[in-house]
Amino acid sequence: MLTNIRDDERGVAMVIAVMVVFVVMLLATVVFSQAVHNTTASGNDRKRLQSVDAAEAGLNYFFNYLEQTPPCAAQPSGSCSSVSLAARCGTITAGICASNPLAVPQPISVDVEPGTASFTITPTWYDASGNLFNGAISNVSYPRAVNVVSEGMTNGTTPRKMETYLSIAPTFGGFAGAVVTNTSLNLVNSFTISGNSINDGDIYVTTGSASMTSGNQVIKGNVYVPHGSLSVSAQVHVYGTAWAADPVTINHPQALIDQAAISSTSSLTVSNGNVNGVGTYCTTVSGISRIHGGTVAQCQGPPPTPSFPHLTYQDAVAPNADPAWRANCGSSGTIDCYYLKQFTDCTAARAYVEGTGASDFGGGAGVPSGYSGVVVRILGTCTYSPSNNKTVSVGKDLAIITNGSLNFSQQSTWNATGGTHKLFLIRPWPADSNLGFCPSYGNITVGNNTNFSSTLNVGLYTPCTATMSNQNAFYGQVVGGTVVIGNNWSMNYRPIVIPGALVTGFTEDVAYIREVA
Repeated sequence: MLTNIRDDERGVAMVIAVMVVFVVMLLATVVFSQAVHNTTASGNDRKRLQSVDAAEAGLNYFFNYLEQTPPCAAQPSGSCSSVSLAARCGTITAGICASNPLAVPQPISVDVEPGTASFTITPTWYDASGNLFNGAISNVSYPRAVNVVSEGMTNGTTPRKMETYLSIAPTFGGFAGAVVTNTSLNLVNSFTISGNSINDGDIYVTTGSASMTSGNQVIKGNVYVPHGSLSVSAQVHVYGTAWAADPVTINHPQALIDQAAISSTSSLTVSNGNVNGVGTYCTTVSGISRIHGGTVAQCQGPPPTPSFPHLTYQDAVAPNADPAWRANCGSSGTIDCYYLKQFTDCTAARAYVEGTGASDFGGGAGVPSGYSGVVVRILGTCTYSPSNNKTVSVGKDLAIITNGSLNFSQQSTWNATGGTHKLFLIRPWPADSNLGFCPSYGNITVGNNTNFSSTLNVGLYTPCTATMSNQNAFYGQVVGGTVVIGNNWSMNYRPIVIPGALVTGFTEDVAYIREVA
């Protein structure tokens, strides 16, 4: 009987079934656990990407903010406006602001789905020598570089950081760019335009198209054409971006665009030459093998270009200078406080500028105490010309503002003495905006080896035609209704503060953008 019990197999199937069910449940648990893990990992990846996107949004926010924020924007009381970087940042210690430098409290929210995201920006400021910036920001003392760390977070977790380093240069009173013209620009001669501290020797064509058809041209900046096309068919080296609203055509074997080539609404054609950056087009693209940064199909708005400035002058307040030229009179460290000398003809004006007597400019010695310079105002429509082979010392700022023309076609030398000074050559915009006098008068011509010392910054403005050629050196800006660049012109861009107009923001040169944590 005991043998029968041992041989009885009843119930074994139940045990095996229970074991199989256990194994299946174990496998199901593993599968479920893996599914939950994958879902969690996918959610974390999504949050990480959203945090990275939020951090990148922070960098873009800072780029835009810095372009539009003045360092000081001084008030009549002498204090800096609350909308300025100086007021928001406070005193900088070892590159770090004493308070939040942005216009809104941080962190700043970003619209995302699902969940919520935000970013926090921390800038570290540097001076022109690459050292940490210290002290208060003003219109004459401000950082020249900034390291920006933007931390993005999603749902209050998953922090990610993006970092960028920018070299920054000031934009003065709406007069952006080395050369600004209000009509189509045709460049046919050899010339060089160098930037100030970075590749910011920009050319702006505010109306019409731009073409470069002959010569050896070096532009250490960008070329912006917001209302026309851009054609490059010469040996041209653009160190920055070539950007036009309409077609962009590059057709010369030695044409080189270091950064991007962009057509906002039309085609990009690179038949010859090279584009080292990205080629962006709206309709069609050709010459892809010559666009080494790849291509992007994207229709967009025109390049960022200010409108052509209207620089006027008020004579009704004589014997004082225009209020804009007396804006800082009485402030400490007199800057942009101009004395007025008014003339009806050019001969008397020239005698004053070149004269050395007690009642003359005398290299600046004749400017009364308390003034930073003098406005030589010529009411007639004559043509002012320096004496041939004349050397003029400029020991105070000098502005020659005429209703007529300025012709520096004869050889003359203009030397700043006792430090850096400014020389303004201006035919003002007419109060009634009637430019019918162009081209009979109102033109400014500089050439035939007219020399300016490296410490004399020249601001040239006319609503008519500015002709620049045969220069050994020119330091400053050229703003003209029409700009003609002659052969062998050499320009070094220096941003000029037009009296009454201060730094309005900064241009940026991005060294790198990277994820750091």
